[in-house]
Amino acid sequence: MPTFLVNDYGLAPDPASHDQVSHQLHAAGMRTIILDLRRVTEIDATGARILGDIQASLAGKNQHLALAKNSETAACLSDAGIIETIGAGCVFEDIDRAMESPT
Repeated sequence: MPTFLVNDYGLAPDPASHDQVSHQLHAAGMRTIILDLRRVTEIDATGARILGDIQASLAGKNQHLALAKNSETAACLSDAGIIETIGAGCVFEDIDRAMESPT
């Protein structure tokens, strides 16, 4: 599975930049983007919207979003509705498990 890993420093709030990144990844044969959210301690409404926008943009290009989280992040992801938006099967305990996933 071709994969692109982004840590908590790599997200831009501009939806146009999401599409540009998605297009570049698609051209390179990447199908899954893993966001490493293990160091994220809070996700507000804007962050939740951005993750939803990224998921929607990727889904339209047959690409997938996967999240690596920790126990602190799990509550934030759930409260913000992110797990429901991207699907529980795309949320993992660590990067290794996310990379092993067939999605």
